[in-house]
Amino acid sequence: MTRLVLSFAAITLALVFSVYWIVKNRYKKDGGELAIVREIPETLIFGVMLIAAGYALLIAKLLDPSVAGQDESSYNFVAVLAAVCGLSGVQTILTTFLKRAVAYPDKFVVTNPFGLKKEIPWNAVTEVKTVPLSLRVTFITRNDSVSVNGRGKEYGEFIRVAREKIPPIVGSDVLGRLYKRITKQGIIG
Repeated sequence: MTRLVLSFAAITLALVFSVYWIVKNRYKKDGGELAIVREIPETLIFGVMLIAAGYALLIAKLLDPSVAGQDESSYNFVAVLAAVCGLSGVQTILTTFLKRAVAYPDKFVVTNPFGLKKEIPWNAVTEVKTVPLSLRVTFITRNDSVSVNGRGKEYGEFIRVAREKIPPIVGSDVLGRLYKRITKQGIIG
């Protein structure tokens, strides 16, 4: 029983902290942005579903101890599974609200779900890669790599800016094909 309460508390504390973290790290435009790409908003639904599943597992086990078995290990199993679902949902919500890529005239800045930023000058990109059936693009530098994906018009605008800013020998073919795939699918008009 204690394990279930601890799991419930862990999910709830993580959820409360995520709300605080989202408010604290909210992006404020500075006016120099050429394009801003955010995570696909529908991702939020998946995060909420994961959190709900975590809480549902805990409530089901509390209301009916025979759920997932009646021995002590069943309580561990439900507590751990609920915590994994809930914490994954919280991480997904953080991804939805905090993850972004912002294009500036001289660089782009990628923010991860935890609010940590990476600044990459356009001229530092040494390679650009995509996966055939994905719209995600990976920018590779000498020391690092960063993937960017998004939805609709803002992502198309980011790819257009990247095509202009990255030296043509590095990524014009890959970015050009990606831009055509995005516009051909009707994602942007």
